Amino acid sequence: MYPCFKRFRKVVFLLILVAIVPPVRAQTPQASSSLKFSCVIWNNLSYPTILYRQQNTYLPITLYPQNRSMQYPLAGEKNLNLYIPQVQPDGKPGYRLMGTAPVIPGVKRMLFIIEEKNDASGLPLSLFGLDDSLDTFPAGAFRFFNFTDLPLQISFGGTTTALVPKAITVVPSEVSPSGGFVPLVIQNKAGKIVFQTRAFGEPTGREMVFVEPPTGPMGAYSVKFITELLPQKLPPIPTAASGP
Repeated sequence: MYPCFKRFRKVVFLLILVAIVPPVRAQTPQASSSLKFSCVIWNNLSYPTILYRQQNTYLPITLYPQNRSMQYPLAGEKNLNLYIPQVQPDGKPGYRLMGTAPVIPGVKRMLFIIEEKNDASGLPLSLFGLDDSLDTFPAGAFRFFNFTDLPLQISFGGTTTALVPKAITVVPSEVSPSGGFVPLVIQNKAGKIVFQTRAFGEPTGREMVFVEPPTGPMGAYSVKFITELLPQKLPPIPTAASGP
């Protein structure tokens, strides 16, 4: 019976070990496993194929000028790195790093604005990443980017809000459930109107407004809009009524 007792003691030890040691998978960091990102470009890039690196895999990104791209998953990476295919000096296929930007820790959804540089210094693409979560930028809101060096103010939806230079401001649209046009007026520090329009707001949409400085002494401010419509939660499909 002694050998049987030894085998029994070994089985009990293994069961205890399994109970107290967590699985290796549970110890693997999952902080960025659910991160998704989208991109915006203003004009078509000079490179027909843009890829991003997901660990050791290079995946294509489809970009549309002045529109959001679809959302792409990004797990286990501290940066969004963009590449183009390029043949290496030894003749083998490879990739060339074109641009990079850090991922904000703890953020589950990001937006990257991609611009092509005019100078030859550094990487060819400039990336600007920001928190795109619904907590930061909720549905029905307008997000204003003041890319100028001057303080501005907006009259929007019946309220006046300051736009700090080189800063981002989120303003609710307060539109009706069916949506509607909201007067939008942008003024400089002296109170002069530099831009005005009627912007369309929707409870299920998010609007980004980019305000850029004039290109010349007498030029007008450049204002660009990018709209995103969020998926709506549809009511359940009614079931067919049963017969009498």
